[in-house]
Amino acid sequence: MHRGSVKRDATYFLLITRRTITILSLACASLVAQSAFAQDRAPVAVPPFAKPSSVVVYTNEPAVVTLSVGGRVVEPLRFFIRKPPRFGVVGEVRRTGPRSAEVTYTPGATASDDSFTFAAQSSDSPVSAAARVGIRIAERPPVIECPDVLDFGTVYIGDSEERDLMLRNTGGGLAAVKLAVNPPWTSKNPEGFSIASGKDVVRRIIFSPADERDFFDRIRIDATASVELRGKGVFPVSWPKEGIIFSPQLRERGKASIPITNTTAAERDVVFSWPEGWRGPGSVTIGPGQTAAVEAEFFGRVPKILEGMVGIQSGRFKSALPFMLLPIPPRLVAAPEPPLVLSDDGQVLRGRVVIKNTGETDALLTLSAPEGVLVTPDPSLSVLSGGSSQEFEISLPRNQGSIPGAIVLRPRGGDPLELGLATSPRTAMPASHPSNPATMPVKHLLEIPGTSSSTELPPGNVPPVLTASLISSLPHELTIAWPPPSPDASGYKIQRRQLSAAKDAQINVEWVDWKELKIQVGPELVAAHIHRLPANSFWTIRIIALDAAGQPGPPSPAFRISTPPAPPTSIPPWVWLVLIAAVAAAAGRVAVIRRRQVLAQEDARLARLQAE
Repeated sequence: MHRGSVKRDATYFLLITRRTITILSLACASLVAQSAFAQDRAPVAVPPFAKPSSVVVYTNEPAVVTLSVGGRVVEPLRFFIRKPPRFGVVGEVRRTGPRSAEVTYTPGATASDDSFTFAAQSSDSPVSAAARVGIRIAERPPVIECPDVLDFGTVYIGDSEERDLMLRNTGGGLAAVKLAVNPPWTSKNPEGFSIASGKDVVRRIIFSPADERDFFDRIRIDATASVELRGKGVFPVSWPKEGIIFSPQLRERGKASIPITNTTAAERDVVFSWPEGWRGPGSVTIGPGQTAAVEAEFFGRVPKILEGMVGIQSGRFKSALPFMLLPIPPRLVAAPEPPLVLSDDGQVLRGRVVIKNTGETDALLTLSAPEGVLVTPDPSLSVLSGGSSQEFEISLPRNQGSIPGAIVLRPRGGDPLELGLATSPRTAMPASHPSNPATMPVKHLLEIPGTSSSTELPPGNVPPVLTASLISSLPHELTIAWPPPSPDASGYKIQRRQLSAAKDAQINVEWVDWKELKIQVGPELVAAHIHRLPANSFWTIRIIALDAAGQPGPPSPAFRISTPPAPPTSIPPWVWLVLIAAVAAAAGRVAVIRRRQVLAQEDARLARLQAE
């Protein structure tokens, strides 16, 4: 029994021991697990994060690349190159700031785009994730360097000055340049060319001024470079800006002097090209800085103010000297010379005078005549051009008594001409100067009993026209004039008398508006031009003024107007020759036709004889 109990006790002890060891092992494992779990739950420091970036690097040129981080940073901060570039080389990392560093990247020989990665780590954190830095390889752009200003100084017109413009490409690649200059600058070289990197190009610029002034221009080389061009042009010879002015006084003297100055430091020959009507020296020699007086002369007539140029040349300098001719004002002379002797024909004292304008400008005349003196045609309607003349008739009634005074003609811009009047014994008027009845007012042209007018006019608000003058009388046209009867007259019309047969052997007298005329209204005179008239005919007319409302006023007295006979038509000799040739040709043609008819008849007669 004892052995068995001991055996059982031993077995039980072993069982207890195993269970104890198992429990202790489990307890130890539990403690270790709890300790490990506690350690896993402890906080871990967050690393900084690397920032990706991209840069441009020029071919064959090392470049500094900046690396930067963000987030939490605890010093010391370290940077790591995780993946080096494929083609280029990255140098050592250099800290440049609390959150930045830099490396030097050297491109490879292939000049291909590249990249590398980097990471960062704080002192209490693990290493950050890697960030990529992209690298684009590019050619450096060209950069043109040039001077700011190219000054050509003072250049005489006709000459030129040259300067060299140097351009340099301090950048890379090949710079395409277009150098376009504007007048008065020019270039001997083509506009377009190229400049390689690090090379110089020189272009010759020429300054040739054509005006006397300062010149400025700016030419652009490329988007960033430009150069300013400066220069000044001056005349090698000079003269007063107004040039040559020939006043009427100088015209009478015959010559004018113009100073010509040599502004250069060398002797110069000046050659002149005088236009038609001018006389002057062909050339003069002027010393340096000296002035020569050039005598010029103009001959001939000047119808109006005349302006022009005299050609001047000195070496390669060509220009034009302006000139101005002021015409001689109107000057009136009378033939015969005053006093004008009036002839007495028994009723009217008459005389004729020819007024000539010896000046060079048109003479617009105004007349001052004593009361009763009539001058025809009216000088105030006449314009005497330079060198022309016109005949005037002066008349006054014989019962006027003594001569009332002198007639004064005043040309605008000229001196007045006074015509004294005198009388001679009673003589008959020459047949070549018949009295002109066209200016004599008549009350009745025909004394016909029982005449009636079908166009009686009521009196208007303007007075009637009382006098009229015949200005000109040609075979097919007439011009008459009269003073305005009132400032209120707004217009005029002219009526001609027309006779027609009526019952009981009576004659009707009608006044018909004259349409074929043109009326010009002036402040002091009204003129009417009647055209398309038959020659050697006369008419009886009256003038009617119209008021502001267009209503006619009382008619004027009746006036007789007439046209002279037409001159005989002369046939030029060549017309006779043409007519004779035409008649001869017609006669020859008739003869040929007659001959053909005779031959045809003869042929017909022979044919009949042969048939028989």
